[in-house]
Amino acid sequence: MENPMLTARKSPVLFLSVKKCYYETASFRLTTRGMDKKGIIIVAVVVVAVFVGGFFFRNTAQNPTGQSFGESSSDIVFYYGEECPHCKDVEKFLDDNKMGEKVPFVKKETWHNVANANELKNRAKICGIPEKEVGVPFLFAEGKCYVGTPDVEKYFREKAGI
Repeated sequence: MENPMLTARKSPVLFLSVKKCYYETASFRLTTRGMDKKGIIIVAVVVVAVFVGGFFFRNTAQNPTGQSFGESSSDIVFYYGEECPHCKDVEKFLDDNKMGEKVPFVKKETWHNVANANELKNRAKICGIPEKEVGVPFLFAEGKCYVGTPDVEKYFREKAGI
């Protein structure tokens, strides 16, 4: 009895159909690989677009004019950094004493908002504070600058009468 595999190889029709199947499989693999590359490129472009868009959205959407407490007033502006531990202490002090009800002020985040950071630098220049010494917590009130937790809290205590 003859081996069916050997018979298939000897038959030109079967060989051509096997060869055609091989080429079709190879072209399918190439097409699939191409789609994988295209898919990866599309996903990469989307991820980059989302990242860049999120960065710009975050910088402009974080209330570029600041968050107002009490009546709207730009005479008193509290600048802080989102992750700043000293700023968190001042924020806790402000919340615990309901300072927004007693002293109208605007609160602006500077670590993630470029516009607010630039505004902080400009306010510090008004007070003659060198750019390298500017930090948060920072309070600009009535044309004066208060830097650091003790000075900021002292200003609010005096202004609120507590």
